[in-house]
Amino acid sequence: MEPSGPSSALADHITSVIRQCVHCGLCLENCPTYRENRLEADSPRGRLYLMGDAIMAGGGYFVPAAAAHVDLCLGCR
Repeated sequence: MEPSGPSSALADHITSVIRQCVHCGLCLENCPTYRENRLEADSPRGRLYLMGDAIMAGGGYFVPAAAAHVDLCLGCR
């Protein structure tokens, strides 16, 4: 059975959380994995977008495209 996308209320919530990132870039140099790899997907804001896209597609947080980047996160906040 194909996973379905989130409900309209959940989709709206996910969208509002993701839009809180204003792309200021302050998180980039504070993120050890971004500093090492220089990949947007390995930055805090990149991970937010990957997880949001995965949820919106109905795959949950751990779809293959996002899993590798999320796994690299050290959780230092």
